[in-house]
Formats: sequence, C-alpha cells, structure tokens
Amino acid sequence: MVNKNISPVIRSAIKIIENTIEGIKITVLDSEMKKSLPTEKYPEGIPGVNIQINLDGDYLEIFMSSRLAESMHSIYGDEVAKEFILPLFRNQISKNNERI
Repeated sequence: MVNKNISPVIRSAIKIIENTIEGIKITVLDSEMKKSLPTEKYPEGIPGVNIQINLDGDYLEIFMSSRLAESMHSIYGDEVAKEFILPLFRNQISKNNERI
C-alpha cells in the first residue's frame, strides 16, 4: 500500500536502496512527513520520515531526509545508497560487538 502522505521522492529513494543493496528491506514508520530537529544550517529542520532498515536480521531506525532522498536520484544514486546505508550497519555491528 502506497502512503500518499509520504513524498514520492522519498518513496522512490527507498526503492533505489532496496534495488541496490541485496537483501535489504525498508519500512516507513511514519504515516506522514515530519521535520528533523533544527540545526544551525537548517533552523526549520528538514522534511523526511523515520524508516526501519532491515539487513540480514539486523535493523536500524533512522530519519531519511528529503535532501538525502533527492541525492539518490542523481546518476550516482546507487553509490549514494551504498555509502549511506552500509556504513550505518558496520557501525551498529561494531557497537554490538563492543557490548559483548
């Protein structure tokens, strides 16, 4: 089911990620667009959604901004997807190993 309250750019970026990284599954956790926390560079926040990324039994919940989604629509979109997602899992696995 397609959620009409989520930007088509974000929905498309999710498909790019899922088609680029074998075995990955992404679930949108929000029913509508939200804004990120304000930063110095973006005092109003950036629109996006919270997503859950599942890969090989591990999962992460992160905020996918519309800016990141837009960058995945370039000719280097596949590389952007890999550079964004895979390091997150490497960092999470390292943190989990440190706890053991």
